[in-house]
Amino acid sequence: MRIIKRLGAMTAALLACAVMTGCNSDGEPEATPRADIQLTPAQKVISQSNVEFAIDLLKASNSADKNVLVAPFSASAVLSMLANGSGEATSSEIIAALHLDASEANEINEYYKKVTTGLLNADNRTKLTFANAVWVDGSMKPSSDFKNACNGYYKANMGTADFKGNHTKALQDINAWVNKATNGEISAIFDPQDISSQTRFCVVNSGTFDGKWKYTFDEKATKPGNFTNYMNRTENIMMMRSEGQMPVSIGENADLIEVPYGNGAFVMDVIVPKPEININDYVSNQLATDYESLLSSAKASTCVLYLPRFSAKLTNEMIKALRKLGIKNAFTDNADFRPMFDESSAFAAKDLSLSTFKQKINIEVNEQGTKVVVVTGSSGRDGKVVDKDFIVDTPFVYVIREVSTGTILFIGKAQSLKDMQ
Repeated sequence: MRIIKRLGAMTAALLACAVMTGCNSDGEPEATPRADIQLTPAQKVISQSNVEFAIDLLKASNSADKNVLVAPFSASAVLSMLANGSGEATSSEIIAALHLDASEANEINEYYKKVTTGLLNADNRTKLTFANAVWVDGSMKPSSDFKNACNGYYKANMGTADFKGNHTKALQDINAWVNKATNGEISAIFDPQDISSQTRFCVVNSGTFDGKWKYTFDEKATKPGNFTNYMNRTENIMMMRSEGQMPVSIGENADLIEVPYGNGAFVMDVIVPKPEININDYVSNQLATDYESLLSSAKASTCVLYLPRFSAKLTNEMIKALRKLGIKNAFTDNADFRPMFDESSAFAAKDLSLSTFKQKINIEVNEQGTKVVVVTGSSGRDGKVVDKDFIVDTPFVYVIREVSTGTILFIGKAQSLKDMQ
């Protein structure tokens, strides 16, 4: 049985967390026991909704002819902040897209605050950073409710920008913040066409994820290998090798392996559809129902994992995907972002709508671990288990998540590795 999944390194901006205790031979701190995040019953509902939103976002962003990677936790942070500054007609669609209802809206802020804090403390060998920022035009004043929500729950930097008078300088300032928040990994989120004299606000989230494998891949064991892509063509890749106790699930439509980082608080799930199932058909029609069953049936197995080494830099223009998820009002003349501003700015705010929603992600998967960097920005304007080799040499889905809550930080599809070596 050939059960190979391809794993990679991701970099995403989340929250910085590393508690140095002792160090092992590779210079990294000794792993401390994982710190599970304790959620209330209401927050557990939101956590499950996070999984459903993540899979929906991948499906809505999927393209049959290219690799895809999205950061649902980052996207949901921006959407949640926008929901705090929008009227009912606009916010209800955002909340529904997150698989929640209006009665759970007040829990979203508390959930984000608790989970981001918990993610930072879950694993001392996995470093995360999160940063949020909001800019409004200097001619307008944010409402106290919106400002308090963004500051109190999202620790967002609230700034002003002269979009009307000098939008070029505003663009430079916002992108400079992005460059600093990602340590230069992503130099800009907005392009010149995204920001104009009609822009009135921008909401941005950045995150970084830097996780070291629990079972490292020996660089000397990395060898040239073959990967059969989505067009059934052979690609030359570098295949890594690792051995250890990892949960494996053999399903009817796909196989899954959980590859742990650090103390096991974070894992990468690698899901490989059966050879006869097209990767795009799997993402569209079977992943949503398969994922939970594969996780629940996974059993610890001593196995040798062969995973491709890969890296990529991706940009997602997300308005089309968000519309597929039911967020339509926010992008039309009917959008209502008046609650984002105080009464003195109510007239100027009445015609605002979202004009940009995009995400940039850099990911690197290598023998040491996974590094992912993400920035999401929006702007508004007028089975059975056997001990065997698990080989990832065909198209696969990969998920980076926190174990105790199931929070999905990144989810992607790799169907061709030709340009990812």
